[in-house]
Amino acid sequence: MLLQITSLDRLIKGLLPNTWSEELLDSLSIVLQLVIISIAFYYLRQFIDRTFEIIVSDKLKERFGYSSPTRIETISTMLRNAAMYLLYFLYGYMVLTLLGFPIGTLLAGAGIAGVAIGFGAQELIRDVINGFFMIFENQFEVGDLISLPGDDITGTVQKVGIRTVELKAASGEIFYIPNSEIRMINNQSRAHRQINIDIPLADDTNIKAFEAVTNRVTQALYEQNQDIIVSDPTVIGIVRGMDQTFLYRITFMVENSAQYKKSGEFYREYILQLQENNINFPSSIYDET
Repeated sequence: MLLQITSLDRLIKGLLPNTWSEELLDSLSIVLQLVIISIAFYYLRQFIDRTFEIIVSDKLKERFGYSSPTRIETISTMLRNAAMYLLYFLYGYMVLTLLGFPIGTLLAGAGIAGVAIGFGAQELIRDVINGFFMIFENQFEVGDLISLPGDDITGTVQKVGIRTVELKAASGEIFYIPNSEIRMINNQSRAHRQINIDIPLADDTNIKAFEAVTNRVTQALYEQNQDIIVSDPTVIGIVRGMDQTFLYRITFMVENSAQYKKSGEFYREYILQLQENNINFPSSIYDET
């Protein structure tokens, strides 16, 4: 690289009038070299952007087959960022060398400072490596709802960077988590979700009448929500609750993310129909019956 800068310096000085003073030639050469390097850096950055936007994305689609577009975009962004970091490093190295800073000598003589920087860089390296593993193993992608049990954080993935993951909680809070600190992930967006309807039973509940009503409601809910219910409802029946109480349990398997809204709707329909048929049940499992 130093040889290339020296060659460029000779080329520029060969194009300038040799009647000018050496100081003026050196100054103009440095300015022109900075301009040329900056222009080359600008177009190279545009080329990298374009390459990753079209060519690399297409290659990733071929490599990962039917992976979702968000995953392809995430991988492409991480690779692009790595390429950009390398490009910025080379640009900075060339500019400092051109301005006369002895980069090699500074790096060689860093001593204790170099060791300290090396220890600090270990965390950065762990972040980068862990980030690549999480993405290439498809542990999650942008838009997934995940929880981190070790940090007691749950949120939707907003961005996956080369060093951090950005999560947005339901409260609107934004969390930036270093990749190296992510040990365990619960991805709540990958599989179907189960809704458990647990209806408390009173001691004097007429079980046969209760079951007749709940069976009608279960069938009606299944027919009305076939777009999000993925399998037949399961009537588990009577199960033991807390403090010597009993519950009547019915389960629905639904599409992911539908469980939050539909759980409340299903409970409402069961309660309304039981009330209309004068079937008593405790409003709380702790009520005396």
